[in-house]
Amino acid sequence: MATSWSIAISPTAAYLRHFGYRQKWLVIILVFVLFALGGHELRYTLLADVTIQGSLATRQAGHPLRLMGYGVLAVTALLGLQWRRPRATWADRRLLWCMVATFAWMGLSVLWSHITYLSIKTLVGALLLWVGCAGIGRQMTLKAIRTAGMIYAGAVCVWGVGCEVVLGTWSPFTPGYRFSGTTDPNSQGLICAVLITSLLTYAPSTRYVNTIRWLGVAFATSLLILTQSRGAMVALMLSIVAVAVIRRQHVGKIIAISVMCLLSCALLAALAGDVSQVSNRLRSTATLERDTVDAQRVGDARFDVWRECLARLRSRPLLGFGYGAFWDEQRLQDVQDSIGWAATQAHSGYIDTALNTGIIGLLGLLTTFIMALTYYIRKYRATPRGEMRYAIALIVLFLTSMLFESVTSTTYVTHVLALCIVMKEALRISSSRASHVPWSQLNTSNAVQAART
Repeated sequence: MATSWSIAISPTAAYLRHFGYRQKWLVIILVFVLFALGGHELRYTLLADVTIQGSLATRQAGHPLRLMGYGVLAVTALLGLQWRRPRATWADRRLLWCMVATFAWMGLSVLWSHITYLSIKTLVGALLLWVGCAGIGRQMTLKAIRTAGMIYAGAVCVWGVGCEVVLGTWSPFTPGYRFSGTTDPNSQGLICAVLITSLLTYAPSTRYVNTIRWLGVAFATSLLILTQSRGAMVALMLSIVAVAVIRRQHVGKIIAISVMCLLSCALLAALAGDVSQVSNRLRSTATLERDTVDAQRVGDARFDVWRECLARLRSRPLLGFGYGAFWDEQRLQDVQDSIGWAATQAHSGYIDTALNTGIIGLLGLLTTFIMALTYYIRKYRATPRGEMRYAIALIVLFLTSMLFESVTSTTYVTHVLALCIVMKEALRISSSRASHVPWSQLNTSNAVQAART
């Protein structure tokens, strides 16, 4: 009897050890991919303003670190995208086929686009990102994906503060200051939002780690306020509200904790600097007063870009202009002449997706993510777990941030993590012949399946 139990348990224990070891390596790989594709620049705060020529040069040139990130992504994806086992079937066929249809439509958009080197490069990068996230997402657990996002976001926030302090550009109480760190303020705001979401859905086992977690939430909230990224703030609030509504409890506690964090940050700022400067800074932060390219009202700069893009989208509403084919040199110049400043993206993921693949591609993308969101909500209500809350919050964060930033046209952290989460659900498999497996092997397979999920 003892021998039979040892035979049944030993393979499971060996697999669990191997599984945990592999997850650690996948976390390291995903953190590196996020950093390599994030386009971070140590001297970002000292760089000149964006111009059309500079934007085109950056998009056409292949940064070695970025190319390395795509290479690591491709190799990891090949190891994860294996043929399904003979006794397994896809668990969510509708989500899988919707994802495949959206992916295929992105590739087919080259047939009706104005083909240039830039458009081909953008399309290849997008397709490789989808395949890579499918390979990585299928191998990683939700906890591992959250850990990778937490490590990346926390490191970038700390590193960004250090870079600004060293370069002498860290001046949080100066009028017009926006924290950017090693990337643009709006992207940095989303990184802070990802860090807050990861920490709020993480339940540490000790009080010491829990204290560190709340200090991390306060730190990320302070940086998010300093970025003055309205889109990131709205997206974070909606993701927190979505998780709170799904739970249908502790709503008041979450709101109280958020208010306490904001008041604590304001108190720390008041103790750290001159009272008059702090009061002016807090007033401008509360009203989100900042330079908006001579705009008279909040959002005018984005509205101008949206009007120009939507006016051109009316000529090709269903198919779009082809992936990466809209923002060529001529259209960049036309939009700049019209609005008075250089816009290199639509500042809305929904509009940029429609420009790339038309309304058909936009509907396919939205259907894929909303379908995955409903699946995770259903699972969370059946078995409430922190990683399920993280998946729901991150997908809501991604869908909301698409309103204000072109997160789908670039490798924003929300785009990569949300793709990994969706691909994990779309490529999930389940056994179809469990009744024909011997009892001892069934125990082993159940333990392995529990470890994977």
